[in-house]
Amino acid sequence: MPNDILRREAERLRHLSQTCVQQGDYSTARQLLKMVIEIEESDVAVTKETLAADFHELGWICVCMDSKQEAQQYLQLALDLRLACVQQDAAQTQQTADLLQQVLTEMHVAKPTMDFRTSH
Repeated sequence: MPNDILRREAERLRHLSQTCVQQGDYSTARQLLKMVIEIEESDVAVTKETLAADFHELGWICVCMDSKQEAQQYLQLALDLRLACVQQDAAQTQQTADLLQQVLTEMHVAKPTMDFRTSH
């Protein structure tokens, strides 16, 4: 029962975060999404793909805020989680890799090209 309450709270916070993004309030959206991830990380039933999607969204928000180092951290976590999924979605994995590559390029960090389309 407590996990159900936490899951509903995470969903409510995720929705609020999306609303903040739509309104351009990236700082609040980032705080809310961090709370969502904190709740999800304590729930064994949350899938890696769900966490990966939230880390990707958090990374994207950080890109919008021009917080490249923070974006790199979250996008790398998203990519690692997506690569760890047995049934990964190649398009979403590539999207995360592409955004991470963009952030790394803007930070002037040399990183090999990450193309996962050919591996499926």
